[in-house]
Amino acid sequence: MIIEKFNGVESIMAGLNSKPKMGILGNAEDIKERQRVYGANFFPPPHIKSLYELVMENFEDKIN
Repeated sequence: MIIEKFNGVESIMAGLNSKPKMGILGNAEDIKERQRVYGANFFPPPHIKSLYELVMENFEDKIN
């Protein structure tokens, strides 16, 4: 397992310079560097179908 490979959770947190209750420790420059290396931590917003797309889907359905 990964936890055993890196000598436990505490060792992993120390290597990442983070605390279990506070998260990432560091200044704004450190956080920007982490975002550059690892990418932003968010999900892209889902695609919301327009009214036109919803109506046109009904014309593609052969049962309707």
